[in-house]
Amino acid sequence: MAYDHQVLRDPRRYDVPITVISCEFPVEMLRDLMAKDHWYTAELAKVRYVTFIELPTGHWPQFTRPAELGAALVAALA
Repeated sequence: MAYDHQVLRDPRRYDVPITVISCEFPVEMLRDLMAKDHWYTAELAKVRYVTFIELPTGHWPQFTRPAELGAALVAALA
């Protein structure tokens, strides 16, 4: 069902490099929450290789700053 909890069991997922494009929250805020073991960033804090890109646009960056979002996506894939 769409409302069931997602269950992830394989700890190797924490070794997969990820990029977070942060539009709603400043990166420093996310890092602070991670350092404080906040529930909101609990899974993120376990990832070994995280790159942050700050794009302060609000909830819909594809509408407010599409060129910058596109550049951030290309940079993440490079």
